[in-house]
Amino acid sequence: MFREYLAYATSGDSITLDQFTKACEDRDLLRADILRQMRDTSVLLLPVSNSPAFRHGQGNYLPGAGYRDTMRFSQWLNLTGFPGASVPVGVSNEGLPIGVQVIGRPFEDELVLAVAEAIEKARGPWQPPPIVVAETAVPASTTTLP
Repeated sequence: MFREYLAYATSGDSITLDQFTKACEDRDLLRADILRQMRDTSVLLLPVSNSPAFRHGQGNYLPGAGYRDTMRFSQWLNLTGFPGASVPVGVSNEGLPIGVQVIGRPFEDELVLAVAEAIEKARGPWQPPPIVVAETAVPASTTTLP
């Protein structure tokens, strides 16, 4: 999977130092704009992804339905350096995790973690997704692994 990511990430033209510097400047301006908008808002609750989690080993970095496209909600804020935590809050019809991300202002990591903990406590004990054996879902609690 990492090789797939590297192939995708390095498939375009190399960027120049000027392009890199401009991207950093744009990121810093975006960060300042978000901070202004969060002046009276300590925490943002946002979706992690526009789809449930991928089954283990089924995610990819290819254009279309891979991580880059489904996780757009979390990627742009991650690049700004704001503290964040992802918390599974429910499951899809297939039993796959659906999460929410808690984003806070810089240097307010403890608040982000406290909110994430409160969400986890309200959700209750986490149940792992079912293990798929030969395209049949089997609840994890009844499956023994070698």
